[in-house]
Amino acid sequence: MFQHILCTLRHAGELINGIVFKKHPAGMISVDPVEGDHLKIFSAIEGFHLVNAEGQTEEQARAAAQEEAAQAADQAAADQAAAVAEKVAETGGDQGQPAPPVDGASQSTDGAAAASTKKASAKK
Repeated sequence: MFQHILCTLRHAGELINGIVFKKHPAGMISVDPVEGDHLKIFSAIEGFHLVNAEGQTEEQARAAAQEEAAQAADQAAADQAAAVAEKVAETGGDQGQPAPPVDGASQSTDGAAAASTKKASAKK
């Protein structure tokens, strides 16, 4: 929930308009969630930003969540690839199995050879 105020002004104090602030890497952040009119007042002033308890704006929190989701998806894909590789290693791969055709050409060639064999047998 975005109910904290982050003040990025250089000389911000620890008490602003009755709200207690503490040091934060980006400036000063409200110690407790801010409610009601204070949210509207502070968010209308340049240098004051509505943030979550970690000091992230809504946009920063959304970007962080998207990055986390992308990392989770990457990890899931890596885990799946590792599981497939492990399965292949356990079963010895596809030994003795013909490779699947790369395109439809090899299948039509096999069919043409079979048709030629049938024609040759019929002529005899």
